[in-house]
Amino acid sequence: MSVFYVHDITKRLVTPLDRRYYVREIPQTTETEEITPISSNQDRSPSDERNRNKALQSYREASGHASPQEGTSAEAKIQLGKVRNIMTRKAISAKQSESIADAWQMMARHTIHHLAILDEQNFLCGFVSESDLLDQLVEHADEPAHNILLENFCREDVVSAGPETDVKTLADFMLLRGIDGLPVTENGDLAGVVTSADILKQLLAKRAFDSKV
Repeated sequence: MSVFYVHDITKRLVTPLDRRYYVREIPQTTETEEITPISSNQDRSPSDERNRNKALQSYREASGHASPQEGTSAEAKIQLGKVRNIMTRKAISAKQSESIADAWQMMARHTIHHLAILDEQNFLCGFVSESDLLDQLVEHADEPAHNILLENFCREDVVSAGPETDVKTLADFMLLRGIDGLPVTENGDLAGVVTSADILKQLLAKRAFDSKV
C-alpha cells in the first residue's frame, strides 16, 4: 500500500508516489556528515553549535535515526500510529477560483494555518499555508488581494498522504521536503489535513505516556 500520492492537476490522475522519488534529492543524515548552515552567518557561538547538535540528536532519537548502539530501544520509541489517528478530518477547502483574500478570511474564521484547494470538479489541485499566502501578497504587492486567485497555487502536482501512512514516515517525509503540512486523501478524495503540530502533539503524548509506564 502506498503511503503518499501524486495528484496530477492536468490529467486529474492520482498515482502512488515512489519512495525513491521523494528521497532521491536529500541523502540520509548520518553521524559523520557535516551540517551546512542554512543562513550566511558564519559567526555561530559554541553554545549555538551545541544547541543545534542537541536539536538534531533529539530528532534522530524521535525518528529512529539513532546511533547503532541504541538500536532496538530507539525503534521502540517511535511507534506513533497512523495518520488517521492524528489528522483533522473535517478539512477546510477553497476553490481555485477564489482569491487570497477569501482564503485568508477562511483561515482566520476557522483558526487554521493550512488550506486545501479544489478545482470545479472537487479534484485536489493545491495546498497552501499562511506563509504561502504572504509570499504571494509580497510578490503582487501592487495588486489587491481579492484580485489574486488561488489558481496561482495550482500549477504543480500536489502530494498527499494516505490515512494509513505511519506518522513516523510522514514526519520523515515532511522534514525531507521542508514542509509543515499535507492534505490527506482516500480514494483520490480529500479526507483531512495533517500538520507538524499534529505530529508534535502525538510525540509529546507518547512520551508523557511512556514516562508513566
